[in-house]
Amino acid sequence: LTGFAIAGPDGVYQNATATLQGNRVTLHSIHWKSPSPVLTFHHCPGGLVLSESPLTGFAIAGPDGVYQNATATLQGNRVTLHSPIKNPRSIRYAWADNPHIRLYNHQNLPALPFESHNPLP
Repeated sequence: LTGFAIAGPDGVYQNATATLQGNRVTLHSIHWKSPSPVLTFHHCPGGLVLSESPLTGFAIAGPDGVYQNATATLQGNRVTLHSPIKNPRSIRYAWADNPHIRLYNHQNLPALPFESHNPLP
């Protein structure tokens, strides 16, 4: 991450290496409530923000393993997914070669792409 910097609240750029190590927006947990799983994220004091609406980039797969795009609603550090999949088994966010990231924390650091599987059948 040599040369990478972020702007602080006063507009002054600062080295982001230490900030990135502990403040990357990551998935904390998933409540696999069917058909609307709820995702909770880490490292987003004050909640998450969108770079643009609507919140996209989420996909859900059922037992057949076929992913379908899901719509999402944001509230604080939680995202609720909406999909016709009745029995969600896997969730992806920004799972692409060049994803369009829209989910950030208040430090303007993006939520990292992930894939997660429901441990229960």
